[in-house]
Amino acid sequence: MCFSATACFTAGVILVPTGIYSLAKAYQGNKHYLALAAFPPFFTVQQIIEGGLWLALEQRADISIETTAKGYLLFAYFL
Repeated sequence: MCFSATACFTAGVILVPTGIYSLAKAYQGNKHYLALAAFPPFFTVQQIIEGGLWLALEQRADISIETTAKGYLLFAYFL
């Protein structure tokens, strides 16, 4: 969990090449590792959703808060 929207979006951007690299290496090597290699892309999406939640909380937009909070909780319960 990040402490600001900027930190969340920065973490999400940093995780994009990491996710691509991990998926490519698992696909080229042992395909049994694809599920494990999918974690960085999942966390990329989670960080972007969390950044959106921070922005929604700052703007006090009720519909956006509810939508992004549900998306964030989906990742929290799933992973």
